Amino acid sequence: MRLLLSTLCLSIMSGCASTTDVSSSDTSGVLFAYSGKPLSLPSDHPCTLLRQGRVTEQRGAKALPSVGRFALLRCSDGANGLLESLTGFVSDGQTSEPSFLASGEFNRLEENRALPQDAIGRGYVIKLSYLNGETPLTERERHEDSIDDLALTRASGWRREARIYVERATGIEPPDAVGVLYFPSSSDRSEFRETETDIVEEIGRFNRRHLRTYVYLYGEKD
Repeated sequence: MRLLLSTLCLSIMSGCASTTDVSSSDTSGVLFAYSGKPLSLPSDHPCTLLRQGRVTEQRGAKALPSVGRFALLRCSDGANGLLESLTGFVSDGQTSEPSFLASGEFNRLEENRALPQDAIGRGYVIKLSYLNGETPLTERERHEDSIDDLALTRASGWRREARIYVERATGIEPPDAVGVLYFPSSSDRSEFRETETDIVEEIGRFNRRHLRTYVYLYGEKD
């Protein structure tokens, strides 16, 4: 539940971004989307890097800043200026590139699964969902889970890796949820869109039923 709405302006290199704070917890899942070099964090940073890769395409009904990379992290909550901090690790210090983050309650569905070396090249889909408020959360999740289960029955199907129930966002209008899923490869992702038309159509029905708008970031893990 959104308990607090406030807007702050944070300096990001030479720019400014809006931060909306809506809740708090001990740790948060964070999607960081940016343009710059691969992210590498020191051991004393409040965030732990879980996944990162290149953003190859952006699709959807809502325009977001154009970004070239994504990172999925777990962070200590209350780390003020988090976007500013992360941007400092990926910038050359001379240019200000578009970037944004969304953080909140983290439901990592593969919590105990180690990241295998052959995960390089996975085709990622990161979905930012803005709910229409017309259906309850339980109904939306059941519908989404049923689509996930159906996808797993197909040779080129995806696995859902995590959900973030967004409580705070910087640089964009806060989505209500961020979904992270992956295909074994980017070619599997493309093949799925072309061949599994029944599931693609069901995703369309899901979007119309539960969302007012949405954005997909297509990426590849490196």
